[in-house]
Amino acid sequence: MARFILERYYFKELLKNFFGVFFTLVIILAVIQLSNTLEDIGSNIYPADQIPYLIYFLLLNQFPVLLPLCLVFAMIFTQGKFSRDSEIFPLLFAGFGMGKILKINLFSALLFAVLVGWISIVLAPEANRNIELLRSEHARQGLCCNIPSGEFLQLDGVNGVLYADQSNAGLASNVFLYIEDEEFISYSFSESASWRPESDLSGSVFIMNNGLRFEGNEGQSELTITEFEEQGVYFPYEENIQPKLSPEAMSLSNLISGDREYLAEIYQRLSSPVIVILLSFFPLLFLDTRPRSGKYVSTIPILIIFLSYINLTMYFKNLYLSSELNTMMLISPHLAMIALAYLIHIFKKVI
Repeated sequence: MARFILERYYFKELLKNFFGVFFTLVIILAVIQLSNTLEDIGSNIYPADQIPYLIYFLLLNQFPVLLPLCLVFAMIFTQGKFSRDSEIFPLLFAGFGMGKILKINLFSALLFAVLVGWISIVLAPEANRNIELLRSEHARQGLCCNIPSGEFLQLDGVNGVLYADQSNAGLASNVFLYIEDEEFISYSFSESASWRPESDLSGSVFIMNNGLRFEGNEGQSELTITEFEEQGVYFPYEENIQPKLSPEAMSLSNLISGDREYLAEIYQRLSSPVIVILLSFFPLLFLDTRPRSGKYVSTIPILIIFLSYINLTMYFKNLYLSSELNTMMLISPHLAMIALAYLIHIFKKVI
């Protein structure tokens, strides 16, 4: 019963430290991502009305790296608290030894490995896919449906001319549209207009708002005048509504094709839960049992190990893509971390 109370106490401190680190890092990352997103919006890469979604998608994409770091820091701070507050020796004498700490660390790591694996394999690619679709749609509106401000634009697919006083990313104001068929002529004036893609029609509909339309037949002096709140004009042209997705934005089922680039992406996603489990060994290896030795004493070496581990996985992924590296070599960073943990353990026993 006493050991169960001590395990619950340790696990409670672990969760408290995890959420403290997690929310701190999320706030910092959110501010950084907001700054980068506003810069991209200023460069007309993303639509300005999608900022909350972009921040959410960008943060979710960082979670496979963020969550392992938060868990490792939580383990360091929890173990460091026991040394700082001189609780480590009473815990050891009460039977709560290194084996119990390792057991709880591994149990926590396995739970987080499942969560990180789900985010890495399912949620992060979906976030990347949404980001790419937002970028592609905004580019589509700004490029293939662009109206130059203050210039007449000859329309493809129809015999007509389009003019707007102001235009930006497919949105226009003070618009004039002239369309001439074999016998039919139409003039339209509106306060504003925008493009709406129609995938079923392989083109877009030009939506004009709050204007007048003059129409008649060639050779006749009479025109029909119609006041409208909304008028849609279809312009046929080929456009890629759904862009070709990068491997980072593809689902796991679409990646299983044997292509080298796809295999590298599968390796990267599956590495995330493995990283969580292997990193959970290092806080215990750096545990300092001296009373009042400080809460953050192991932060720097483990942070260096964490960054080295992440960079090694990325390096071997890029090396695999740029050379004829054997697929089995992709597990080298994980084997290196196992070897490093074993060497640290042997070194501590020797000294």
